[in-house]
Amino acid sequence: MNEPQKKKIAILGVGNVIMRDDGAGVHAIRELEKIELPENVALIDGGTSGLDALYETSGSDLLIIIDTVLGGEEPGSIYRFTPEDIGAGEELPNTLHMGILDALKMAEMTGDRPENVVVVAVEPEEITAGLELTETIKNRLGKIVEIVLSEVELFLKNNN
Repeated sequence: MNEPQKKKIAILGVGNVIMRDDGAGVHAIRELEKIELPENVALIDGGTSGLDALYETSGSDLLIIIDTVLGGEEPGSIYRFTPEDIGAGEELPNTLHMGILDALKMAEMTGDRPENVVVVAVEPEEITAGLELTETIKNRLGKIVEIVLSEVELFLKNNN
């Protein structure tokens, strides 16, 4: 008897690692790389390429995007939302790199958009030239990873 096909999960970290906290998504991917994940989970360092990186997620059942968001909360605040939470035609101010929400809309038109998309983002403290995250954001990486892993676990529990 054939084993049911496992759901494909892509975790896409985006950001500019030479602009301090703007690189939080990529730093989170590096932390996730240290953890043994199921074989059906792909980690993607999207850097600042947004649209190109989105092509790597084609065929995924769940896409988790990790990024920074200027949402007006305290630095280190963590947001969790879906594109649908934002509303028709609206974008959060200064949200995702390279118009990734627009890229998701394009992918939807071509039928390549993952059915389930979740964004986990952090409010940056400092976006200036530099390779290191601020202590505030560095101290939040563990929580970001925890939230991402809980999204994966919840999805697998509800879809396998």
